[in-house]
Amino acid sequence: PNDANANNGLANILGMQGRYDDAIEYGRRAIALSWNYRAAYFDLGIAYFRKLQRLGNSEEWFDLYEKAVLTLEQAYDLAESSQDAAAKEDSQRKIRRLLRDLKRLWRRHKLLYE
Repeated sequence: PNDANANNGLANILGMQGRYDDAIEYGRRAIALSWNYRAAYFDLGIAYFRKLQRLGNSEEWFDLYEKAVLTLEQAYDLAESSQDAAAKEDSQRKIRRLLRDLKRLWRRHKLLYE
């Protein structure tokens, strides 16, 4: 579809089905259609995170980790510009939690595979 909301919705459905590559593709499409779509960045970060959890040791792991962090940092920056203080704080809290979980995943990966 040529609609950011529709692409992001498809990305979420595909992610729930465990189809992370497809979820990532549709998440990227949503962002390409609406570069300031904070929720799409957050949802794409979740798709990267879920794929990382299942990826194991591969050359792709660190590249995907970096994409996840950069995507979530962009979501955080976009949340910063929110006019609704409560929504801003809620979004940033969720993003900080996911970034923390990503750091834990990175440490576990490093312990297991290095």
